[in-house]
Amino acid sequence: MKNRAIFFYVLLFMFSSHSYAWEKNELLIWTKPENFGNQGFIKLAKKFERETGKKITIVEPESLVDDQPTRDYNRKVVLNRGPDIFIRTHDRIGELAQAGLIAEVKPKASTLKNINQNYWNAVSYDSRLFGYPISVEGVTQICNAKLVDRAYQSIKEVEQDTPRLKRQNKKAFIWDYMNNYFSYGFITSEGGYTFKFSDGAYNPSNTGVNNQGAIAGVSMIKRLLTNKLLPAEIGYSVVDDAFKNEEVACIVNGPWSWEDYKKSGIDIRISGLPKVDKGQPKVFIGVLSAMVNPSSPNSALVSQFIEDYLLQPSGLAMINADKPLGAVTHNGYMQTLSKGNTRLANASKVWENGEPMPNIPKMARYWNHMDTALYEVLRNNKDVREALKDASERITR
Repeated sequence: MKNRAIFFYVLLFMFSSHSYAWEKNELLIWTKPENFGNQGFIKLAKKFERETGKKITIVEPESLVDDQPTRDYNRKVVLNRGPDIFIRTHDRIGELAQAGLIAEVKPKASTLKNINQNYWNAVSYDSRLFGYPISVEGVTQICNAKLVDRAYQSIKEVEQDTPRLKRQNKKAFIWDYMNNYFSYGFITSEGGYTFKFSDGAYNPSNTGVNNQGAIAGVSMIKRLLTNKLLPAEIGYSVVDDAFKNEEVACIVNGPWSWEDYKKSGIDIRISGLPKVDKGQPKVFIGVLSAMVNPSSPNSALVSQFIEDYLLQPSGLAMINADKPLGAVTHNGYMQTLSKGNTRLANASKVWENGEPMPNIPKMARYWNHMDTALYEVLRNNKDVREALKDASERITR
């Protein structure tokens, strides 16, 4: 690089012995390889070095297969190597913490205060914190402003508006209902939940997938399908194409779809999911987080960089200027981003009240058995209570 001749340099590469081993009083950071402002991150690292005299090496890890950076990180940490800081979504934190592959962190009071408690919950495991939340995303209700004046506030409103749109050969509201990720907000609307969360820890033996709230949510989905308000054949592409073709007024999808809808000429409106009855839907959220290598000799330097640079409005702004972060966890900077950006502001409100995807290993059972329960109810006409009872027993087994 042209900067090699001067004191500071940052390397962005795939393979190098230095990309796997830390040095005392230097920081090695593995950043997010996709859809992240890595050039902005490099500028932030340069600022840190100018002001502290401590060098940072930034590595964009290879990601040829699913979650390769995490697997590579795990292999290196076992050998007391790897980066000082590792950036990824929070959902593997429980597994990594349980295996001793990430360190507990103890943020300053000001850092704790600047970030919504819900996002700290995302990086909590066994009542301790194992990461620093950076940004967040999840699904929302997305509406075509040409077809509806405002987003649906309840499923009752969806049912009431269906005849009007049916006369135009359009549907009111659809989503990939066979996929529990997209259906989860309706399961939580009246009180369903994955695992009980209390005092910073999940109880894997306590699931709410078959309580009255979850039963109400799945029963609602079955009713809409039976009454043909939902299409019999469904999938992500079915929903996506229908919205792009203006065949449906509102859908459930995430911010990754917004740009495509804009290119399709659709004026979108963002809101929370419609209520099943009187409760508040909580969608799954994923929180991009900075995690710390337990073998790092630079714990004080790590905390300084993350808390005094990365998680400050000026640091987040550098990354965001390169590639938008979307909704950030820092309350003050999120207010700045919300000005003049109604979509992002509305989405952020939904996610602030969302449910962080539980970071415990038993989530694998949840996905498998809840997807099976939805299939049995919606395709094989199995009784809702029976299907959810079976799922509960298998999840907690």
